[in-house]
Amino acid sequence: MPSNEYWEGRNLEKSQVLKDLAAEIFKLDKVESDGSTGTKGDLVGFLAEKKINISVKYASGGNTQVHLPTLKSLASQLDMPKNVYDKLDRFFGTNDRAQWKSWCQGLTLDLEENKYQRIKSKNIENWIEVETWFNNNKRKIAVLLLQSLNNESPAPWLIWANKKKGGCQAIDVNKFIDWMVDNCQWITMPKGTVLRFARPDGKPIFFVQMKNSGGPPDGYNHCPQFHLHNNWPKEFIIYENTKIQFQ
Repeated sequence: MPSNEYWEGRNLEKSQVLKDLAAEIFKLDKVESDGSTGTKGDLVGFLAEKKINISVKYASGGNTQVHLPTLKSLASQLDMPKNVYDKLDRFFGTNDRAQWKSWCQGLTLDLEENKYQRIKSKNIENWIEVETWFNNNKRKIAVLLLQSLNNESPAPWLIWANKKKGGCQAIDVNKFIDWMVDNCQWITMPKGTVLRFARPDGKPIFFVQMKNSGGPPDGYNHCPQFHLHNNWPKEFIIYENTKIQFQ
């Protein structure tokens, strides 16, 4: 079942205040809600006969979820090789007891690993292959997370709104992704349960971890959950308004 955060985001996309603001910021004739799921173009702008997708994120704080696929779906979206898939399968874990027992053979696992039935990176042979693959595919991953699903036209802009404090920023996503590819790296955090896409100063841009650690299986349990932090450099902010409210 979709979360309250999901519905809050869907309702924001219908806001006439937001649509009028987007038309003003990006100098478009009009902006409409996309109205569908499975896209990154939450809003659609129109300029003469041209349609332009706009991504919208509605965050409570400094980060928000941007992608929650199954591992199988993610592998298909990114053309992931089997050696990486097999390692991530163990990293995100399983609800299948027989599968879990087969993975555990020959390993000494801690209480947390056994509780959540997922294996930390230090206990996954040749884990470095995962980091290497993520870093060799930085652009493809960033485009998937921020711009385009299912071969839709990539969204060149992102609007980040804060649901608690109000205010918003508009980001040039193409320039932001170019910068990320040149400057950021995917690294495994010391605990061994999170992959972080970090700036040179260590601040995160993205992170991915197992969904629902500690929660009951609900269909998304053990899926890769990606979040985006609002740690983009100021030069990619093309509009900012700290006062505007969308509720």
